[in-house]
Amino acid sequence: MSGLSLVQKLAIVKFLTDCLVALRADDLLPQAERELCPGARLPVKFGGQLAGWVNVPKASVRVTITDEAKYEAWVAERYPMQVEETETVKVTPELIEHLRVHFPSAIVPVESVRYGFTEVLCRDVKDRGGYLDRATGEKVTDIPGVTRGESPAVPRVNLEDDAGQVIGAAWSSLDLRDMLALPAGEDT
Repeated sequence: MSGLSLVQKLAIVKFLTDCLVALRADDLLPQAERELCPGARLPVKFGGQLAGWVNVPKASVRVTITDEAKYEAWVAERYPMQVEETETVKVTPELIEHLRVHFPSAIVPVESVRYGFTEVLCRDVKDRGGYLDRATGEKVTDIPGVTRGESPAVPRVNLEDDAGQVIGAAWSSLDLRDMLALPAGEDT
């Protein structure tokens, strides 16, 4: 980038970065989801030379506890045997003063869902689309505070060590104006 000032270079980098981020999110990833097969591993070549590989992972399902209070209330109502009393410290201004003298009285009982139950519930929701109630055989799909979602299969590009040289050699023959939303400009 000879002949450009530092602020011009910064502006160009900002412009290209914004264009590429938008291009990836708005065009390339949706196109990849439509056209590329999950599990595929595809070579990337320029001028017949290998520059890297595109790997398309399979979509993954995730389950998260998005609202702890709603989840705990639901479990307490429906599966009270899965709620246990644990101990925690409830911090108040009075307690801070009291802790200077008597530490044990700072321990207070609280109820929380058993870790093992949450682990089984989340695994069921992830793998089966709902919690399988072992006692009734019911598949429970509407669980307050629990969200099941699918992560898209986002292609991953792994470049070869000499990818810069391979792409650089092909650079002059590439027309990137459409991809970067660059105006054509005037011929001189």
